[in-house]
Amino acid sequence: MTKYICKVFAVFIVMQLFFMSITVAQVEQIAIKGKIIDENGLPMPYVAVVVKNQPGIGSVSNENGDYKIKAGLNEILVFNFLGYEKQEVPVSGKSAINITLKLSLATIEEVTVVGKGVQRKVSVVGAISSVDVGKLSITSGQLSNSLAGNIAGVIAVQRSGEPGKNKSEFWIRGISTFGANASAMVLIDGIERGLNEISPEDIESFSILKDASATAIYGSRGANGVVIINTKRGVEGKMEINFKTEYGLNSPTGTPTYTEGGAYATLANEAAQTRGRDYIYTPAELEIIRHGLDKDLYPNINWRNELMKTTAPNKRGVLTIRGGTALARYYISAGYNNEKGMFKSDNTQPYSTNIDVTRYNFRSNLDVNLTGTTILKLGLGGWIEDQNKPASSGDMWGAISNLSPIATPKLYSNGLAPAYGTGNLMSPYVLLNNTGYNEYSATKVETNIELAQDLKFITEGLKFTGRFSYDTWNDGSVSRLHTPDLFRAGTQRDANGKLILRKIASANPLNLSYGASSNKRFYTEASINYDRTFGGLHRVGGLLFYFQQEFSELNGGLNLRTVIPARNQALSGRTTYSYADKYMLEFNFGYTGSENFEKKSRFGFFPAIAVGYMVSNESFMKPVRWI
Repeated sequence: MTKYICKVFAVFIVMQLFFMSITVAQVEQIAIKGKIIDENGLPMPYVAVVVKNQPGIGSVSNENGDYKIKAGLNEILVFNFLGYEKQEVPVSGKSAINITLKLSLATIEEVTVVGKGVQRKVSVVGAISSVDVGKLSITSGQLSNSLAGNIAGVIAVQRSGEPGKNKSEFWIRGISTFGANASAMVLIDGIERGLNEISPEDIESFSILKDASATAIYGSRGANGVVIINTKRGVEGKMEINFKTEYGLNSPTGTPTYTEGGAYATLANEAAQTRGRDYIYTPAELEIIRHGLDKDLYPNINWRNELMKTTAPNKRGVLTIRGGTALARYYISAGYNNEKGMFKSDNTQPYSTNIDVTRYNFRSNLDVNLTGTTILKLGLGGWIEDQNKPASSGDMWGAISNLSPIATPKLYSNGLAPAYGTGNLMSPYVLLNNTGYNEYSATKVETNIELAQDLKFITEGLKFTGRFSYDTWNDGSVSRLHTPDLFRAGTQRDANGKLILRKIASANPLNLSYGASSNKRFYTEASINYDRTFGGLHRVGGLLFYFQQEFSELNGGLNLRTVIPARNQALSGRTTYSYADKYMLEFNFGYTGSENFEKKSRFGFFPAIAVGYMVSNESFMKPVRWI
């Protein structure tokens, strides 16, 4: 599977290089140079300069604002930079053209991501939080661990610190659904995917939709809130390469302190006396425990200190490449994340029994201008993960916490494994080092293809978007388990001072077991979006959106229930109106269906309406500066 992913990724990169290298031959060209400055007379670097209707021919201004380009005698040069008004200047045979770019209020107006699109922040009526992506930097492989404390209305709980299992459960404005599917829906580039599958460095925007007016367009799927993440895409300009590496140490923030064996035995005697029983340990035995005179019959072990480290390392590295021309823009990233466990393995086995989780992330986004109004967007992403764990990693914390310091030694002094209790229970040391190990691997490949068509030739502000996605996920696990011979010592030694041992359980040889599972998702959507302002005061918007998806799972068996595809279908819409950015009205609806219900009850209608009043835009509020 890994070879297949590498081949797909290589083909995709070749496609990108092909599109980036396209050039268009020109005739009767002349060399043109000039300088680009802003309104304050300062030079502007990295401004895109292209020949209109010939997007393969382009240049970028340098650090001093100077540029050079070849164009036809009667061509038109287009100067474009984010946040500034685009300028088009006819060549008209001139060999020198200097340009002053002006700030554009239209392009720098702050927007926020909403359900199936973006809106200006001033006109958003629903409860939506836009997250500062810079605050989502993480030192582990789980993005969900960064949500708590950074986003209002989000509750996050991390139930395990074990690498590979240390992701957080999170809820938006509490738990609104009991039973299954109580978590929020997460959309990455418009497709329902896992939050912890993405690297923070790949995120362009991150929004949380909280209330009914914001999530109604998703129908029943958005009942618990919606997280919308858009990944970074290419930009016009010269290639920008960034590399980031981190090294950190994980440490438990609050663990109990365990008493030593002498104090434990003394307290055990006091507990027995209060119940009218005889002492459990004689004064001589208490002294043996306190001074460690017989570590076989009277052990004194702090299990946490013996088996757990105080810190565990983690390493991260991310490489990103971004750039493009007016014809094709690209974004490529590759990431590495490794987390070690905190167990103290004795390294006497030919295999590792500590936890080791390694993940490789990759993402590649390509945008190609097919025409002046048509953009084709291609996306490929995914990850490869490998885990190594001791056979009993899930039982270790309980064994360490519940076992008294004088119950059993790690191993007897002759190297044999002890059993304790009424059965064949093993010490935490034996569980960690002498019972085998587990390996787990998983791969995920996500593909997107999107076609965006500007329909301004029909009417200004009208756009169409179509999207198709195919995701596949595969995993496999291998367990190599065994147990040693277990012995229990008597209460005393023999006349020669040797242990009197009785065999409790015989060893089980190394046993191999394995499992595998996979799933796939097909997703298709189409939407028509309209946004236009009339008379400078009346802003009207509309959206009509259709989607369907099919998710199927195969758990390595012939269970019919698991292989039957899960299907969803929906038609949703939104209309918005605002007057002078003071009075706002918004209506959303979702008509969604699922195959989980019988035919006549499969679809449900989920409407929502919201009204907003921006009192700060009223003229009588201008003098009120303290609000």
